[in-house]
Order: sequence, then C-alpha cells, then structure tokens
Amino acid sequence: MSLIFSNLKLAPSQISGGIRIVPVIRDNYTGTLRLQSQEYDEDLNITQVTKNISYISYVPHAFILSWSDDGVPLVSEGTQIYKKNSKVTGSKYFSMRSSSKMIKKIDKNKIHFLPLHLAMESFLNLYFKGPSISWDEYSGKIKATGLSPRIEYSYSGKYIDGLEEALRVFEIHENQVGVLLFVADKLASVFIVPHPEDYRSLHQSLLKDFYGELIYYYGYMYPSVSKFQVKIDDDKVNSLSDLRNELEQMKTDLTDFYKFMAEGILQKELIFNDVYNVGQHKLKRFMTDPDVNLENHIGEIIVDNDNNIEYLKTFHLSSEQVKKVVLLKNLDLHNWNLDETATYMNTTKSKLIMNIEKLGFGYLIKAH
Repeated sequence: MSLIFSNLKLAPSQISGGIRIVPVIRDNYTGTLRLQSQEYDEDLNITQVTKNISYISYVPHAFILSWSDDGVPLVSEGTQIYKKNSKVTGSKYFSMRSSSKMIKKIDKNKIHFLPLHLAMESFLNLYFKGPSISWDEYSGKIKATGLSPRIEYSYSGKYIDGLEEALRVFEIHENQVGVLLFVADKLASVFIVPHPEDYRSLHQSLLKDFYGELIYYYGYMYPSVSKFQVKIDDDKVNSLSDLRNELEQMKTDLTDFYKFMAEGILQKELIFNDVYNVGQHKLKRFMTDPDVNLENHIGEIIVDNDNNIEYLKTFHLSSEQVKKVVLLKNLDLHNWNLDETATYMNTTKSKLIMNIEKLGFGYLIKAH
C-alpha cells in the first residue's frame, strides 16, 4: 500500500537558502478531526511502552487529537490546559516527564500522543527481540537481560541550518494543511494536518521536530537550491481559455515534479501497522521496506475509510539506520544464527561479526 494524495494539492514551492517548502492544500476539509499541541518544558521524557520496555527521548510537545462521530465540525479550542496525564520530576538543573503510554485517551473523542515518537519507538523495537536459542557467539549479558538499549540519534529542527528563518518568512496559503519539507532538495519530512487552522498553529512546530543526521549535514553542506522555471508555451495561447489551460498544465507539471522529488515516500510501497481507531479513521505507523540502496522513511498517518490522508508526519532515515534495520531483519529471519545469516547475506561469519560491531551492536557479541 502507498500514500494517496487524491484529496490534497501541492502549491508552488517557496525557497529560503537551502530550504524548499512545498505547501500542501486541502480544499475539502470537514472539520470533524482537529489537532493541537500541548507544550512540554522538560529535558527528558520516559514513556512506559510495555512492562519491560521504556522509550526515552527529548519530547518538546504532544499532540491532542479530537474528532466528531456525528459529522458536525469541531470548533478550534486554541490553547487549552488539560488534566495531567504524566508525572514530572527533577531539580532546578534537570527535569523529567514520565508517562504510561504513547497514546492515551483523555476524553470520549480525544487522545494524547507523542508525534513522530510513535513511529520511532516502533522502529527502535523492530527485529530487536533477540534469539530464542542461546547461541555461543552472543554475550552472557544479552542472554541474561536482553538486547537493550537500542539507541538512535537525531537533531532538533533548530539545528537545521536555515530552517528557522525559512519558517519565519514563508507565506502560509489559504487552505494550507501541510508541507513537503526539503533540505538541499532532500526530502526531510512530510507534515500534514486535518484543518488549515491546525496548520497555522503548528507551522512553527516543524522547528521542534527531530530530523536525521543526513538532513542535518545537508543543511550545512548545501546553503542554496535552484528555483524551478516552468514557462507558458506562447504558441499555444490564442485566447483566455488557452491561457487557463496552460496555467493548469503548469500546475500539473509542478505537482508531478514535486512528487518525483518526494518519490522516496510518495511512490513506494509502505509497511503499515494499525495503532488506534480514531472514530471513522485509523491511526497507523509505517515504514518503507528497508533498502540500503534507496531512500527510506518512517512515519505515522491518520486515514479515512478510503485511505485519504488526514494527518501525516514522516522522518528520513539515514543510510546507517537503514543498514542497522536490514542487519537486524536478517538476523531475526534466521533466529540470530550467525552462520545462516552470513550465508544468506553472501558474506563470511567473521565479516558479519565485524559489520555487527561497526553498526554499534558489538556489545551483543561475546568477547574473545
């Protein structure tokens, strides 16, 4: 299954330095699904995913999602104070928030969730269950306590060169509900919300999101990008009707080109996992089928019964992150048997162990 943009349009991009933002327009929004932010000030967030698994990260905000069951549009609530659904501890130098769930129901038609962390938690846990057989090659520590911790690094949007200025100066379009965000023309993120008012209030939240290592370095390496020139063919214009047709063709050509730029996610089959029923909609998380030779993304999405997108947030994985998940996938496929995995990957056992160590999993292997 792939992403369907049938209920959305792409407007001409805006450029600031190396940042290109393509506005996403929704003309037929209903208002029966609304999204707003709940800000956090703590240095760290710990979420208890299961009895034995905790997810630890810096989380600048949560999202509050509200929906209507009867088709009646919801009124924007603006900034609201909600009943506490987590615990805050710490000192004047450091503070920590702890919560019991990634998604928590806070009212009949209202949930609280951690944007993008929902997808990242699933990614970190993917293929990371370890062997069911006590193979000799693995360390005694993982046999006794499991594989944890699984760690990945990311960068806050405020450290992406030029992003803060771009968000400040870019014009928000009428009926805009999201963006395709490119850094040095590499797709950093797709962010889409249900309603134009939601996007206006969350536009600056892109600065608080986290981005991959590749995007961080691209921001510094490529300080500018080129403008796209789409011209009207004068020979085809003999009337106002011809001019309108040419303008529509220009829009179509631009949309096709932006989709081509974002083909790493818009034109690939995705692996989806249902997470929560949101009235008549479904909240899912997903990732592209990991391939070390292609662009790879993870994300979360809310779709209706026709798979039209209401909410979308994505993260561009680095090549090393993809290599890690491919390695873990192959190990898991062969129940962590190193000989079988090495044969499957057309390598030797010693080279496989070297690769495991190179990708940061050396602690899994017994020291010799």
